[in-house]
Amino acid sequence: MAQSAYCFYLEGRSPGGCGLKPWQLCEQWHYAFGRRLLFVSRRCRVSLVDLSRRSGVPYSTLHGYISNGRRVPAYVVVQLSRALGVQVSELLEDSQQ
Repeated sequence: MAQSAYCFYLEGRSPGGCGLKPWQLCEQWHYAFGRRLLFVSRRCRVSLVDLSRRSGVPYSTLHGYISNGRRVPAYVVVQLSRALGVQVSELLEDSQQ
């Protein structure tokens, strides 16, 4: 079984010899999450203002996730998925099909 990026992060080495430092992997994930959040919200036809109201997450925080790769707490991912009416896994997928 392959180790997760988190395991590699704890051990201080990069997975698969990709040459990225652990903090770079985390940074990439946060930017990818922001893109995914925007993609899913548009597909669900929910504006960021409406998503903010529905989820209880301030608009400026949502904007930070999407534009600045701001770190996203796990409980916020759950709030956003409920507000969008999608599974949590849909927000965490790597590909934007």
